[in-house]
Amino acid sequence: MSWLYTMVFAGLMFSQGNQVSNSGHALRNQPLVNTSISRDETEHFEQVYPLNANGRLAISNVNGSIVVDSWDRNEVKVEYTKTGDSKERLADVQVRIDPRPDYMRIETDYGDWRGDRGSRHNTKLQIDFHITAPRGAVLNEVETVNGSVTVSNFSNFTKISAVNGGVSAVNLRGTANLSTVNGEVSADFDRLDTGSKINLNTVNGTARVVIPSDSNATFKVDSLNGNITNDFGLPVRKGKYVGRDLYGKIGSGDVSVRMSSVNGALTISRKNDGKTPSPATNLLPQKKADDDWDNDNDDDSMVDSDKMNKSIDKSMKDLDKQVKKMQPAIEKAAAESAERAARSIDDTAVIIQSEDLKEKVRELAEKQAEFARMAPVAFMSVPRVEEKSGTVAVKGVSTVTVEARGCSVDVKGWDKSEVRYRVVQFADPRRTVPVNVTENHTDSAVNINVEYTEPRRPNGQPVRVEVYVPRHSNLKIDTDSAIRLDGVSGDIELKGGEGSINVRDADGTMRVSTSDGRIRVIGFKGDIVANSSDGMINLEGDFKNLTANASDGDVTLTVPENTNANLEAGCSDVHGDGIALTKTGGDEPVCRYRIGSGGPQFQVHTNGEVLVRSLGLLAVR
Repeated sequence: MSWLYTMVFAGLMFSQGNQVSNSGHALRNQPLVNTSISRDETEHFEQVYPLNANGRLAISNVNGSIVVDSWDRNEVKVEYTKTGDSKERLADVQVRIDPRPDYMRIETDYGDWRGDRGSRHNTKLQIDFHITAPRGAVLNEVETVNGSVTVSNFSNFTKISAVNGGVSAVNLRGTANLSTVNGEVSADFDRLDTGSKINLNTVNGTARVVIPSDSNATFKVDSLNGNITNDFGLPVRKGKYVGRDLYGKIGSGDVSVRMSSVNGALTISRKNDGKTPSPATNLLPQKKADDDWDNDNDDDSMVDSDKMNKSIDKSMKDLDKQVKKMQPAIEKAAAESAERAARSIDDTAVIIQSEDLKEKVRELAEKQAEFARMAPVAFMSVPRVEEKSGTVAVKGVSTVTVEARGCSVDVKGWDKSEVRYRVVQFADPRRTVPVNVTENHTDSAVNINVEYTEPRRPNGQPVRVEVYVPRHSNLKIDTDSAIRLDGVSGDIELKGGEGSINVRDADGTMRVSTSDGRIRVIGFKGDIVANSSDGMINLEGDFKNLTANASDGDVTLTVPENTNANLEAGCSDVHGDGIALTKTGGDEPVCRYRIGSGGPQFQVHTNGEVLVRSLGLLAVR
């Protein structure tokens, strides 16, 4: 699928999803048109039908949720509840059940339920299903238009789809295909069976898969506009223009796992099962845009970042060629028109041939229109990329300062004695505010400042600052957007605004703060102070001293199981998971606890929950 069709398809699906969503709200939340009190009418149905242990089951709904549970009986229990604003309305929809020993189909038939009663958007009518089926049943197609779908504890084949609603699957085995247009997709697998395939897709929403730590799987993950994260250490590649992708395997890679989204984050998580994780292998260097990665001749994705970026490159080159060809003609026509306009100032000296002037103006207008038609940015807002970069050699332990308000900042440590930075802006002349980039340095200090030349427009294209620094560096990052830091040791200060802050494999002394974003630190060693007004704080590592302040957010501390420390935290909502907490004193609202034999001071202040858990409960990264 070309990038053009991909973008058009995504836009259409997004708009259709919004329309369905609005329709759904109208069905559920239509305001009263008079002051009389209205009560919903309901009708409940319950019946049991025989079905083979591995028989097929299909469920189709239009407006309402579907919940499917499993049991160890060769039967299907069908329960549903109709809800409408009148008894007459309940009769407008029928549930058709076709029970056979090897295949059972359940579907709703709304017929022409508008009838003489007006538009469906002025009425309420929905059906919510609760189905219980054999554990080994094949869920051939479980689908609804406006509502959520939840399935639990199936071990064969599961296919679920929704248009406007979330899709959730718990304790699955076997092959699974889960998708939605507007909503979240989540799947938790009890085991990955060799030869099975897993496919999670969403247009406008997030997707998350949870698998055992010792799984054998190959992942191909693509997102047009969303982050990709994983707990197995597989690298994520950013596209030149758009998108992110991940391609890699853990263990022998027996099970294919495919995930994609247009607008939304994609997450691969591992269970807290205490198992040693399978080794990870990056396959991105082997990926080709036209590969059928799992050799099944399927159209694996509606989003392929490689194809899209290559197509944009080609489109930009074609556009440049067309502009160069047309530029002389445009300039000539414009010059002739300007010259005639100048001569017309002296009406007594020049007699303008009106028909000739009209012809020139017409030619100019046609050429300008042709130029506009050929420029993709005129009708699809395809961005071009503006980059500003530099490299600075440093000596000893460098100090790097980045001030970039309104920009996301990504910092990585490397084994070179130099600082390299790159400022990337997706430029659309109609919406983009240019930025100024200034840099000054000494032998051991580098200062990078990125600022907008005028107030940033609300829907302006984003600016990303990427910085590579020596692994042993002191850092000061100041922005109001997201910050990512990986593999740096030193005196580190990170200031964010509403964006999240993610830190991995750092050590030394760290101070990190954000107003509403989430703080997530993994693999840290040393002293840390973390402050967030409303966001959650997750800190994992071997801490000498620790302070965490979150007004209302939950705080999770993950520490080695042999940790010895003193904890000061609230007197309620403090829990240990694999870590013994001994209360030693204090009064409301702050109490003192001992971890192990006591030692370094941990201070946690929040109105939310505090969890202290053992690193041993998690698989090693």
